[in-house]
Amino acid sequence: PGSESLDVFNIEAVSGALATAIATKQYGYHHTLAKLTAEACIAVCPKNPHNFRVDDVRIAKVVGSGLSSSEVIQGLVIRRNPEGSTLHVENAKVAV
Repeated sequence: PGSESLDVFNIEAVSGALATAIATKQYGYHHTLAKLTAEACIAVCPKNPHNFRVDDVRIAKVVGSGLSSSEVIQGLVIRRNPEGSTLHVENAKVAV
């Protein structure tokens, strides 16, 4: 079926459509990556799918982990060391 009949809010349908494209670069991992990608895309997809922005989906590699540890999270991932020299504090109070 063409993309006109694709339910863009169905993880299995989107995952199946993405698996072929992902398999060209990551064969063997394409089903896992397609499912994660579909889940992330659906999580940020607006009610009108034509307004979907690719920039709303980000990938962050965590050193020491593998694909089997991958998961989709809601929110923002900031991958950098903290500003300043304090690396460890006990009984800290943090205001955000």
